[in-house]
Amino acid sequence: MKKRITSLVFDFGNVITLPQDASAAAAMAAALGGAERGALAAAYAAGRDAYDRGDAGPAEYWRGVGERLGVRVDEALLEELKRLDVASWFNMNEAMLAFIRARRGEVRRLALLSNTHEEGVRQLKANAPWLADFDVAILSCEHRLLKPEPAIFRLCLERLGEAAEDCLFIDDLAVNVEGARAVGMRGHVFTGLAGLEAELAAGYELAR
Repeated sequence: MKKRITSLVFDFGNVITLPQDASAAAAMAAALGGAERGALAAAYAAGRDAYDRGDAGPAEYWRGVGERLGVRVDEALLEELKRLDVASWFNMNEAMLAFIRARRGEVRRLALLSNTHEEGVRQLKANAPWLADFDVAILSCEHRLLKPEPAIFRLCLERLGEAAEDCLFIDDLAVNVEGARAVGMRGHVFTGLAGLEAELAAGYELAR
């Protein structure tokens, strides 16, 4: 029997967006003294949770990245890194945006649930008209919460006003999907639109 779903909850990066833009990532590496790709990825990831949770601001985060790479991040470099970082993630997946808009009349509620920092929030609110397609937007740094912690999923459910088992959470990271399932939500590990459409058709009934 198909499971009834009244709300769809979407991650942002690698779901609504395409993978991180390689040219912007390369420009960040060049700006940070020509950092080797693996070293940059490690330095970039090391403080990201604190940044996305809102425990660290952009200056603290990027200066930490610079310290790990042996590069001093002054004000000019900080502004450039912030710009490149945001640009690297805002390469939108237009097919996904069309898919989400098409679900508007098929479910009661649509939500965005993303780990993101204050620069990402600023970009979303200023330059993402598609954000209006969502009834609820939970952006981690605004709540000092982070996926896959249970509290951020519970907050999303509270804002949706829907039962957990009636909500399907879609994220490219299995650990985040498991976090959603731990509070009773349905979950789909996103690998592409075709896979999502196939799972919806086979296992779920969308309902208002």
